[in-house]
Amino acid sequence: MKKLLLLAVVVALSGCGTIITVPIDSTPASKDKATLILYNEQGFTDDFQLVVDKQAVGHISPETPLKVQLEPGSHEMYIELPQFIHMVIRRITVETFEAGKVYYRKLVCRIIPFASDVRIEPSDKITSYTVRSHNQ
Repeated sequence: MKKLLLLAVVVALSGCGTIITVPIDSTPASKDKATLILYNEQGFTDDFQLVVDKQAVGHISPETPLKVQLEPGSHEMYIELPQFIHMVIRRITVETFEAGKVYYRKLVCRIIPFASDVRIEPSDKITSYTVRSHNQ
């Protein structure tokens, strides 16, 4: 009975979905602007929004990395989750970007009661990542 219960819990926690490989286009978007590639390999199904200099610039999901052009210089960035705005600590990142370069960043979520946070962390160059797709 314990083994059956354990198996049921494992199946429930794994959820439905298929493991997919998500390619990343690392081509610079412009010679005059910096290219930021932000990806979410943790598989959270929530819709995350990247805010740069207090303006929403795009959405990110596990299946779709975000690629944006930024003016060279210093920018303030954070991730916003409108549905959990009062429950998530906003981690603001300030970075300086150079024209013609590609910057890789990953979204990192830590979900725990009363102290959850979502932040942007530096990443090495990658060409793809694997994630569980709930849309397949």
